[in-house]
Amino acid sequence: WVCALIGMATSFAENALGGRYSVVKNGVRTGGAMYYLRDGVGGVRGRILSFAYAAGTVAASFGIGNMSQMSAVSENIGALFPCMAGTPGKAVTGIAVALPAFLMLRGGLARVGRATRFLVPAMAFLYIFCCAVTIAANGKMLGQAVRCIFRSALCPRAGIGAGAGAALSAGFRRGAFTSEAGIGSSVNALSASDLSPRDKGRLG
Repeated sequence: WVCALIGMATSFAENALGGRYSVVKNGVRTGGAMYYLRDGVGGVRGRILSFAYAAGTVAASFGIGNMSQMSAVSENIGALFPCMAGTPGKAVTGIAVALPAFLMLRGGLARVGRATRFLVPAMAFLYIFCCAVTIAANGKMLGQAVRCIFRSALCPRAGIGAGAGAALSAGFRRGAFTSEAGIGSSVNALSASDLSPRDKGRLG
């Protein structure tokens, strides 16, 4: 929850700044961290920071943005369907995911916005539905699972680990990777909207 609070504040700040320094090019509103670094900081320092962020984003998109998530998708599909567990199966999975993504990205931010308008609610519904089915199918173990959570969280070993910083550090890393707060990815999408900077910060 500490990471969540800091992440919410960071996300609000970066998306509000993205809205504040967004620009209109060829009738399309665009923006991102590179824009508010360039225009907000200003001068040579702002241009250097903007270029460094843009270059780092391109490099990081292959690792934390694509490879890790595609690896998780292929591993899960391979666990469900053993015929897809090998290298050829993973290649098929990668192509099946990359092709729709390419077609969507090729249409620019407008097509991405139309796609996410449908995909995000669908993903949320599917996630909640699958969670409900999983809990219902394992209802007899629910009480045991809740007791295990509290027992593991409140035991002396957990306190020592948290005091040493191991649990806190791992939690922050996972939370930051999951929420992407401070990375600037959500800014690129929300900057294309016509909302006020404050509303963009709230949505972020």
